[in-house]
Amino acid sequence: MTARDEVKPSDLKKGRKRTPPKVFRPQVVAERAAPLISDHAVLRYMERVMGLEVEKVRSNMLTPMQLAAVRGLREVEVPIGGGHYAVVRNGRVVTVI
Repeated sequence: MTARDEVKPSDLKKGRKRTPPKVFRPQVVAERAAPLISDHAVLRYMERVMGLEVEKVRSNMLTPMQLAAVRGLREVEVPIGGGHYAVVRNGRVVTVI
């Protein structure tokens, strides 16, 4: 037993031994042809770099009448024009198809 392995009374807390520090083990990520870019990053890029007004887009997706009609419905597809539908689940638009 070396001096580093000795447990001193000052190291004890409620009768338990001091736990050794965790060893940092870097994890290797599989090589990819290009880094992945999340949808969140794309949205923030469009908002901050391209000047897209996200709240304006949000308010244009459904009219106040459509919002009132789907309030309280568990799941519904709302026509939004051009053959597209806003998919609403539990009072939240989750996608557009």
